[in-house]
Amino acid sequence: MERLVQQNYFDHRRNDEDRMIQDIGFNASEAVLAAEEDAQGVDFKDFKTVQTACLNFGKDRFDIMRSLSRQDIQVLVGFGCPSTDKKVVFSSKLLRKHTHLDEGDVCSSCSLRNSCERAYLITNKEDEARTIDIMRVLLAYGFDPVNGSVVNKSLLKQKSVKTVVRKLLHQVVKLSSVPIDPNLPPPVIKKPPPKVKQPPPPPRRRVGRDDIEMKKGDWLCSKCDFMNFAKNTICLQCDANVQRDNCFQENGNALGATF
Repeated sequence: MERLVQQNYFDHRRNDEDRMIQDIGFNASEAVLAAEEDAQGVDFKDFKTVQTACLNFGKDRFDIMRSLSRQDIQVLVGFGCPSTDKKVVFSSKLLRKHTHLDEGDVCSSCSLRNSCERAYLITNKEDEARTIDIMRVLLAYGFDPVNGSVVNKSLLKQKSVKTVVRKLLHQVVKLSSVPIDPNLPPPVIKKPPPKVKQPPPPPRRRVGRDDIEMKKGDWLCSKCDFMNFAKNTICLQCDANVQRDNCFQENGNALGATF
């Protein structure tokens, strides 16, 4: 929290987010007093306030993700998701994909699998894990003593999970003091390819029907113009629920000419 305060993530008047990038190369030990002064008036128990600061930090520091241990991330999300919140679940799934964990294996052993609407679902091919996903999962664990954000209580009994939460949080804080490489391009948020509207399938042809001469009582479908026998009450070509009597009036002239 001190680091986020120092980097202006709790300053709601901040308009230029690039100020953070210019000011992040500070000495953490010298910034503690200043951070405590700046933190006056900030409610660190307000989840939305802290969440906004953490996620904005994650968006800005996209570079941190590449420096974190994949093995630690595997432990962080390998036993399941801390909650069924859709964004927390989505971030956990991306982190599992990033570390090559099988989604089905994790979901099958997760205690939330029966109550999670997104259990066993996989993410889109173009979606990739980012620093913001790490921050979202760490926030769930870090805020649990305040609001009980970890619904999957079995994870809190995993000593290895507690260890990597502290380790990853320590690494994120440490890396946040290292200026971001200005030559490092930000991640490209890939969008799924647009859905192409498929043309309707061609009407089904019934062998021997097109060349048959119309007889008394036969009728033409008002939707597909298919000739139906008198005994048919719905169109056999398009399966439209078009009653024969409704078509007689529309096609009366054609029938009269035929007869």
